[in-house]
Amino acid sequence: MNPLWNTLTSADVLKRFTQKEAADLNAVAGTADGLTQIVLERIQNIRGRIKAGGRQLGPDGTLPDSLRDLAIDLCVWDWVTSPSGNSKVQTDVRREKAREARDTLKLLAQGELPVELPDAGELDSVASGVNAIQTVAKRPQEAAFKRTRGL
Repeated sequence: MNPLWNTLTSADVLKRFTQKEAADLNAVAGTADGLTQIVLERIQNIRGRIKAGGRQLGPDGTLPDSLRDLAIDLCVWDWVTSPSGNSKVQTDVRREKAREARDTLKLLAQGELPVELPDAGELDSVASGVNAIQTVAKRPQEAAFKRTRGL
């Protein structure tokens, strides 16, 4: 697997919380299953924006490491605002990081932010017109010349 494209798990997101914050959020949400769902949705959202920006995707379910912190910031904010609005963990710093991450996602979707290319043979399993390259001839001038040679 490409060391620059890796998976993201709820355990990675939980590292951004103190033990007390994580316990409080789990108590409100019931379990960390809500966080797992948020992580999966964020991965798909970010991969969609990479594809929309005309960039190649790595293996299914992975993100480029350069976007890992961005994904975690969004997951953190989505989780702390989802259960019941636990204001103790909705800090201004987390809110600002989520806002910056959303601004970065806009650039990504517009194709203005490059990301690491996956290793050859480790592309997304779903074909995309954005990632496709069609080559008719290596040197189109030669092909046109050969077609007109007998005229």
